[in-house]
Amino acid sequence: MHKSTLIILFGLLLYSCNTTQKKYCKLSIYNKQIYCGILAPIDIHCKNYKNIELIAEGGKLEKMTDTNYHFTCDLMLEKDSVIDFKIINLDTPEKDIIYQKSVPIFQLPKPYAAIDKKTGGKIEKKYFSGQRGVFVRLDSSFTKRWNITYSINVLSFTLAATINNKEIQLKSNDARFTLEQKQLISSLQHNDSIQIKDIKVQNFDRKIWELEPLLFKIIDSEEQLH
Repeated sequence: MHKSTLIILFGLLLYSCNTTQKKYCKLSIYNKQIYCGILAPIDIHCKNYKNIELIAEGGKLEKMTDTNYHFTCDLMLEKDSVIDFKIINLDTPEKDIIYQKSVPIFQLPKPYAAIDKKTGGKIEKKYFSGQRGVFVRLDSSFTKRWNITYSINVLSFTLAATINNKEIQLKSNDARFTLEQKQLISSLQHNDSIQIKDIKVQNFDRKIWELEPLLFKIIDSEEQLH
C-alpha cells in the first residue's frame, strides 16, 4: 500500500473520530444521600444531548436550572424505599430513557430530649427551676453535615418524682413545664430524683417518636456536680 494511501486512510479515520460525538449522562446528589424531610439538591450533566429532563416518582422534583433540581421525598415512603431517577431525551418520540439511577431513601436519625443540654445525671435545683421545659434535638454532626435548621414538636411528656414516699406524676401537653410541674420541681430537696418520661414528639418528617426518659438527681449547688 502506497504511503499516500495510508495518509489518506489515516486522515479519514481521524475525521471520523472527530465527527463522532460521544454521548453520556451522569447524576450527582448532594452528600450522596437522600433523607425524608430534607431537600436534596441534584445535578445532572449530559454531553451532546440538546433537550433532556430529569423525572422521578415518590416525591416532589423541582427544576431550578437546566442542570439543577431540588428533590423532596414523599414523607409517607416506607423504610428502605428506593427512588428511581431517570434522564429522558425529549427529542425522541418515545422520550427515551438515556440514564437511570436508583437511590435509597434514609430515615432521619432519632431525636433525643434534654433539659437545656443535659440528658441526665446531677442537676442543680436553681438551674433546673429556671428552665422553661423540654428541648428536643438531633445529633449535631448530622445537622452540621446537612446544614439544616429544624423544628421538632413536643406533643407531651410526664414529670415523675417521689416525695414523702408518694409518687407524683404530672403531664404536660407541649414542651413547656406546667405551673404544677414547676411547683413540683421547686419542692424537691437535695438528693431527690426526678424523671421526665413518656416524651412524645413529632419530627419534621411527621414521624412520631417516644424518646428515652431523662433521670436527674437534684443537688443544691454546682460545686456538688464534681
